[in-house]
Amino acid sequence: MKRISELIISILVIGVIIYAFQVKADRDQLILTGKEILLELAPVDPLSLLQGQYMIINFALEREKIEVKEEDINSGKVWFSARIVLRYNESGVANFNRLEDDQLLAANEILFKIKARRRRENGSEYFYRIDVEQESFLFKENTEKIYETAKYGVFRVNQDGDYVLVDLADKDLKRLTVIET
Repeated sequence: MKRISELIISILVIGVIIYAFQVKADRDQLILTGKEILLELAPVDPLSLLQGQYMIINFALEREKIEVKEEDINSGKVWFSARIVLRYNESGVANFNRLEDDQLLAANEILFKIKARRRRENGSEYFYRIDVEQESFLFKENTEKIYETAKYGVFRVNQDGDYVLVDLADKDLKRLTVIET
């Protein structure tokens, strides 16, 4: 009996390790092959001394209001996952265009996975607010001054809308993380 439980635990541990390596490999592949876009940051919170070297980030995209369909108002649907269509310019700076629909994507459009939350304003107007799940940016200890000029989040996005935040950029679209070679 003891050998069976040891075998089960060993299989579970191996399964968790394989899963972790697969997730890491998928993210690495996304970073290498994903389309690079930039999303404008909203005001940035200061560094948290208690939690380490990172900053809380918000995106201007999260201020967008998406119209709520009449049938969704009384459905109890408060949160939902979706893909939105971002339109980007020649510099890669992207903005909200629309919710994913049956239209084909233009050459300067890309899908982006989000969560949306239903809100109410002025007592009667319902709308959905976009929530980008990337809420923080980690950086090397004692380099917080470099990131004070951050204006954009630099993302790698694949064709399915999965994304990874890879860096921050300043108003001139210059990446802020210095990579030592």
